[in-house]
Amino acid sequence: MAYNFFTIGGDIRTIRESKKYTIKYVAKKSNLSQKTIYEIENGISNYTLESFIRLCWALDIENSAIDQILTDIGKGIKHRRKNIGYTREKLAEKLDISISQIYRVESGKNISFKNFLKICEILESDPRDFFR
Repeated sequence: MAYNFFTIGGDIRTIRESKKYTIKYVAKKSNLSQKTIYEIENGISNYTLESFIRLCWALDIENSAIDQILTDIGKGIKHRRKNIGYTREKLAEKLDISISQIYRVESGKNISFKNFLKICEILESDPRDFFR
């Protein structure tokens, strides 16, 4: 399932409201500002993967749903890497990480925010591309 970087905010709001959580409560639990949460929910914020995962945890979203999103991101990274003609070895070298780490990233496992941004830069991709 593909996720849209901007419209997923409405899903976040729906989940928050169904749990009867206030924005203030979620802000405190996620360590994000109320303004940031409002902007994410209304699709007006260019939020980060880190912010998204903080919100998922704050909303007690099942790990399986988070895992599916990360798996989809990993598949997107793999697809983009192949499209521009990079091997796993070349990407690993540019990131200064092991090839086995690239395998984990592409399978949606252990994607650090820092490496995600580096991968986007190396693959000349906007981070939002992996949420479409």
